[in-house]
Amino acid sequence: IRASVNGFGDLWALWQDDTSTDVVARSYTGGTTTWGGGGNVLVAASAIIALDLIIHKARLVALLGNGTAHLTRRSVDGITWSAPTTEISANLLGPAITANVDQQAGLLAEVGNELIAVIHDSPAATGGTITFFSSTNSGDTWTDELIDIGVGGDGASAGILGVAVYPGIDDKDKLYVLTQGGLYEVDTSPATWTAIKLPVVQSSAGDELNCRRLVVHQGQLWIFPSV
Repeated sequence: IRASVNGFGDLWALWQDDTSTDVVARSYTGGTTTWGGGGNVLVAASAIIALDLIIHKARLVALLGNGTAHLTRRSVDGITWSAPTTEISANLLGPAITANVDQQAGLLAEVGNELIAVIHDSPAATGGTITFFSSTNSGDTWTDELIDIGVGGDGASAGILGVAVYPGIDDKDKLYVLTQGGLYEVDTSPATWTAIKLPVVQSSAGDELNCRRLVVHQGQLWIFPSV
């Protein structure tokens, strides 16, 4: 299981096969120990990794990595999945995805009824940047928001470690993005998005998986550092 979300009456998850060339969706009803239902999200000749899964409006939306591309697929029932009309910009991944790699290449979020893909733009070995795409029609058309933030780290430690939605000091929801280099607050309300870097507990030297994911719990935004 590479990603999961609770909705449509079940727990839904994205699974990869042992060759990492087939990503499927499966549901768990809680009545047995068996996962079932769903269908193929994407089958390809080269390696695929499942990055994230979200329920947005009336659709399941999956984010995948294949070759040097970020791909999205969407479904109304978890069985039949379709490609968007306008995809996230191509060739933002580098090097190309390898089988079952553990890579923090992207996550999904929803802010203000808008679907957002937070993407690691890493075409070179420099660590790259984190960039943002949005969709107002449930993932059918993706638009580049033309904003980039620092990623921090390199290799396996580079990428998006966590994404959460939480109110800013103006009491309006902001997008919080955690990287190995720090925590960013992204304001998605203006026509041109803005970002600021916030203080955050530093990670242990060489700890590539430090602060994996963010979570909002009981009205607070939680980060899990390794010290």
